[in-house]
Amino acid sequence: MSLLAWVVKGALAVVGTGAIVTPVAIKLSSNSYHKKPIVIENFPDKDNVNGKCQVLDREVNSNKYLLACDFERENSGSGVSVTPEFKFFSGNGNPVSISEFKGKETEEGENKITFSTYEYSNTGLEGVTGEESILVSSSSPWVDILAEAQLNKCKFKGKLDSNISWTVECETKSGVKKEIYLAPLSLK
Repeated sequence: MSLLAWVVKGALAVVGTGAIVTPVAIKLSSNSYHKKPIVIENFPDKDNVNGKCQVLDREVNSNKYLLACDFERENSGSGVSVTPEFKFFSGNGNPVSISEFKGKETEEGENKITFSTYEYSNTGLEGVTGEESILVSSSSPWVDILAEAQLNKCKFKGKLDSNISWTVECETKSGVKKEIYLAPLSLK
């Protein structure tokens, strides 16, 4: 017998020295609940967004951000909105709503995600289709999920505390549910 023996889940094992070892369950997660906040300078309308949005992805060399927001939390009894509102902030003006993620392409080693945005008309009653936009991902592992996500089938999971990273679960067009971990947002 070698100095180390295999430890089987839920069983005791004896190591070559005669010590008894019991398995310890450690939950491993790719979600870091203590992610460093992403700081956005000169953000308009801070009061309506602060604590209600987190960063889904960003383009490092520009001031472009994809946000997942929960604006209904204060108005709903459950404390968590069912579906996040996805926003695009390009560094000028207020963030605009994303109506759908259209796909991705890889060009010269960069992942580019394409999406459609929309803004409301002056009356606020009907949506006005906006432009198709592209964001060069900051090597986000979520690009493939975003390209396949059905936005109306995304939901926040867990507690939405602005000091910890939120989790969004999205169902892809193929019906597979995937989790996306967000980064806290600090507005200056």
